[in-house]
Amino acid sequence: MSNNIMNEDIKQNLIEKVSKNKSLLVDLCSRLVQIPSESPKSDTSEIAAEIAGFLEKIDNVEVSFHTMEEPITNLVARVNRNSLGKRLIFNGHIDTYPVGDESLWTESPFSGHEKNGRIYGRGVSDMKGGIASYLVTLMIMAEMRDSWSGELVLTLAGDEETMGVKGTKYLLDTVPHATGDAMISGDVGTAKVLRFGEKGLMWIELEATGKASHGAHVHKGENAIDRLVEGIDRLNKELGSLKAHAPEEVTKAIEASSEESERYSGEGETEVLQ
Repeated sequence: MSNNIMNEDIKQNLIEKVSKNKSLLVDLCSRLVQIPSESPKSDTSEIAAEIAGFLEKIDNVEVSFHTMEEPITNLVARVNRNSLGKRLIFNGHIDTYPVGDESLWTESPFSGHEKNGRIYGRGVSDMKGGIASYLVTLMIMAEMRDSWSGELVLTLAGDEETMGVKGTKYLLDTVPHATGDAMISGDVGTAKVLRFGEKGLMWIELEATGKASHGAHVHKGENAIDRLVEGIDRLNKELGSLKAHAPEEVTKAIEASSEESERYSGEGETEVLQ
């Protein structure tokens, strides 16, 4: 059998397995939404245990917990670790943005109920739906481990909404196999648009000094707030004009998907991605 025919058979097998497990995917997402994991306080121990319970039913999957500070629990899982090949990371976060005033919700933020083809609750898209897709992916790929080489690693951070220092950064600093050859993040967005790269952080501290004067003689003083506003305005204009130097193939891919991307994310999305 030629490699092309074999690859096509594997691809078709994958598609069939994904289709067959759609109800499992929906159920997993709903179950994860029903477990509160707001940041702060970033208590992700219960949801990490729920995820581990699913993963541990998969043959030959190694699961470990990593904690820099209680109750923030990070989870790492490995599949096919003994074979030669490259390592693909599925990275995500199991904490969510706070619910806020629950009385403003039309349904309970932790209901995870399905209605008209949608699941409702805090964290469905950001990003417990993505986490559920990871779990189904690892299950399917473990079933087909003889069809591929390399290693899949799942890294789930308990701290992302509060900047990630105790989550993904901690895993990268302390777990060697948390770093791979490529990474996929199923965080928000839409399945119709594939995005490349990752934004970083730039912290800027702006300080303004003025000259005090009596309210009746403001012309003798210099208002520090006015100077600060002027500085912020200049920063916004100048930082916005900076261009990123992305690889040409990435830039072309962003341009090629522009129409589809802006249909979901609004006009101007292409420029922001660049």
